[in-house]
Amino acid sequence: MDDKLKVLFERVRKAALDVSEIIKERIKDSGSSAIIGRNPSDDSTMAIDRMAEDELVKRLSDEEITIVSEEGGELIKGGRITAIIDPIDGSNNFAAGIPFSAISIALCNEEGVFAGVVRNIFSGDEYWAIKGEGAFMNDKRITPEDIEGRENSVKKRVSVYFTPKPEDALRRSREIIMKGFSIRSMGSLALEMCYVADGRINGLVDLRGVCRGLDIAAATLIAGEAGAVVSDEKGEAVVIGRDDAFKRYNIIAAGRREFHDLLISLKRE
Repeated sequence: MDDKLKVLFERVRKAALDVSEIIKERIKDSGSSAIIGRNPSDDSTMAIDRMAEDELVKRLSDEEITIVSEEGGELIKGGRITAIIDPIDGSNNFAAGIPFSAISIALCNEEGVFAGVVRNIFSGDEYWAIKGEGAFMNDKRITPEDIEGRENSVKKRVSVYFTPKPEDALRRSREIIMKGFSIRSMGSLALEMCYVADGRINGLVDLRGVCRGLDIAAATLIAGEAGAVVSDEKGEAVVIGRDDAFKRYNIIAAGRREFHDLLISLKRE
């Protein structure tokens, strides 16, 4: 990545930091969860979503980039580089007072995502990656093997999201549990995929067909650069381009190839 793009990415990271500091104090504000409209995905837009988006766009609007964001769609058309923004991934957690939400920003060119940052709004942990240069958390390089001692001391951990049909969700959950995994659903796909990247969890499965490119654009790069395996439900690589912000995906991610193949096989049973 050339120096000009590195400067741009540093400004993107700084914008995520600044806005996270602004909005995290609003978790106690009941007005933050007020529904104020619908976004291009026809999901509800909360007041805090719009506030975060406005603050991010304000900080990036002087850059020569196109900005595509969850709440407003294509907000600025300004260059060959596109910033794909999820102002708050985990809005429902935020509204419920659960401190597990993130700001996600991915930079794309004609070849796809080349840089991305996911910042945990409440802990301040920053996951980021540049294509071909590895993945980092708070400037420390990460891999899925990084959590020392956990591989053998606890069950394998998988975040799961299945279809709304109770019988299907129960059947698939049972399949995973019977293979020795413990399951959870934490409510922020971007952060959960970053947790796969640094080994806090071993896998992530979302087969609802509702995950959008903007939800995971930055996190997919981070996980891949860390050495994790990310695919769709058929095992094909997930490649997110600058026109894919609102494309829907099924995703299966794992820190190790054998875990990924096991999760793929469960899906096919």
